[in-house]
Amino acid sequence: MLGTSLFNIFKKWLIIPILVGIVVYIVVSFIPKKFESNAKILPHQSGGGGGGAAALLSQFTGGMGLNLGGGGDLGQKIMLIFKTRKLAENVLDSKDLEEKLKKYWGVKEGFSDLGFSKKSRYIGMLRGMMSFDDDKKSGMITVSCMSKDIELSAVITNTYLDELQNMLNKNTYTSSKRNRVFLEKQLDGKKKELLEVGKVLHSFNDIYGQQSKVEVSYTAGSITKADKGSDSVVSNVPKSYYFNYLQAYVGQLTEVLKVLSQQYEIAKIEEKRKDISFEVLDKAIPIPSAVLPNVLLVVFLSVFSSIVIEVGVFFMKTYKFFEMN
Repeated sequence: MLGTSLFNIFKKWLIIPILVGIVVYIVVSFIPKKFESNAKILPHQSGGGGGGAAALLSQFTGGMGLNLGGGGDLGQKIMLIFKTRKLAENVLDSKDLEEKLKKYWGVKEGFSDLGFSKKSRYIGMLRGMMSFDDDKKSGMITVSCMSKDIELSAVITNTYLDELQNMLNKNTYTSSKRNRVFLEKQLDGKKKELLEVGKVLHSFNDIYGQQSKVEVSYTAGSITKADKGSDSVVSNVPKSYYFNYLQAYVGQLTEVLKVLSQQYEIAKIEEKRKDISFEVLDKAIPIPSAVLPNVLLVVFLSVFSSIVIEVGVFFMKTYKFFEMN
């Protein structure tokens, strides 16, 4: 008799979890769906520290034990760039994406025409749609975008990759690059100086005529231009001696150019080897299945929670029933 009574109570209360599941399913079905699209990339350094670049570098250095190994955590560097406001702003201003985002958010003006505060709000919204995951073991980075538009999620993800590559191409300024730029300027300066000295030697008699003595500057870069009153100018130098001096200086410049040219080639190889880049393993594609809301999971948790509450109430009532009898 008691068992039948309790069973009837329990059976009667089962209808509540069922009703909860139905109501939750209906409510969740009206929630706007969100779709996620992701791409996978693998960061690397262009030269990789080996192959032809390493062999050529070895020729220039004469096997002096130059370390060709890569340095730093490339994945971490890429992840830091992904999370910058600048990259998000570049994506927002992308010509291929701007019209789609304006339509998606209902914006009439161009993002570049907005004030700082308004544009910052949209940049924040864009960054909120993105997620980045760095697999420490494999080095692979997953870039994901979630939005209510299937196509837009894929377009934003791929635009992020395009703008990342643009940033790396434009803004990467490593110590190797600074060294290459410095050597390039030095090399150009010495080439110009060698040509200027050559011009003076070629027209030496025309320039100095019947002079027996000349004023000479001994400062590198201005050896053919003697400014009167300068501390680097020597007066009353015999013309014949100055001619021999210029010839000797041509030989020095030639040797300097040879060394600078070798160092410049080494710097170019080193810069290329240390350039940060990445390989796109999987481009983002539209995925029609929604990731949010997860209807089945929400309904299951709702029904399960209501059952747990019902069971708790059932045992409390059973306990009171035994106490009363």
